Amino acid sequence: MVRRFRSLAARLLSEEVLGYGAILLSFILAGGLFYVLVNRPPAATRYGTIDPRRDSQTVSELILVAMAYAVGTGGLYLIYDVRKHVHNPRYAQALLLAGVMLMVVSTMLLMVSYGVKVGR
Repeated sequence: MVRRFRSLAARLLSEEVLGYGAILLSFILAGGLFYVLVNRPPAATRYGTIDPRRDSQTVSELILVAMAYAVGTGGLYLIYDVRKHVHNPRYAQALLLAGVMLMVVSTMLLMVSYGVKVGR
């Protein structure tokens, strides 16, 4: 039992897992975690997921924005990863296209949510 706990703790405290945890935390912080913790808004409003008022943010909006940041970062990583696959042009092109598409989807999602916020 003690060995299982030690091996599980060693895996959870590895550099890779801690790095992924730090990246996940940065997405959530960038999405507005401090605002949500301080103001304690509802999960959603009568308007839906995105509250159109500029001075408020819902919990679901925090999750939506954090996921959009994560998708955009995933797209950037795919674009960065293309350099490792130069020997296989077809795969590299597919990676590049997928990365660009993820970036476009992320940007569009953030632009639409911002447009709902400012009323455009």
